[in-house]
Amino acid sequence: MAKRKTPAAQESTSANLRHDLIVGVDPGASGGVCVMRPGGEVVAVFKLPVTAVEMREVLRPYVDEYDSPMLFVELVQPHPGKVRSGMHKLMKCAGALEGVAVTLGFAFREVPPAVWQRKHNCLTKGDKNVSKAKAMELFPKHKITLWSADAMLIADYGRMLLVEGKV
Repeated sequence: MAKRKTPAAQESTSANLRHDLIVGVDPGASGGVCVMRPGGEVVAVFKLPVTAVEMREVLRPYVDEYDSPMLFVELVQPHPGKVRSGMHKLMKCAGALEGVAVTLGFAFREVPPAVWQRKHNCLTKGDKNVSKAKAMELFPKHKITLWSADAMLIADYGRMLLVEGKV
């Protein structure tokens, strides 16, 4: 199997792409945000803000600066029989994020975890160290943390879809 080039090493075809900025989001208390250009250049990586107002303030500049940003967020699903107190906060965060993104004018797509993980060949089964290792491989120039790894891989998944013409 041929080794995939890192996003930064891939040739940019952004002139032909519909969206000029990709934002990947891993929602939740330990979640993160990765802002990436279609050519794979990481613009910013930061922890996910806690409130909708904070989310709006950190995302707004990207709408002002770019013509057609697209936000990819990991789909949050309740697990029957495994209702935890944190699940309510996670679902609330995901809903606030969607509301803020759509209101600001981002194109928006939810991505099930297994889908973006399969695309990167790193099914985690809940172990964030698996996605951290993959993110370290793909983004060797960046400091990868447990909160940033998934967001970076989700953004890269969105970038791959964009380059493949699937969004």
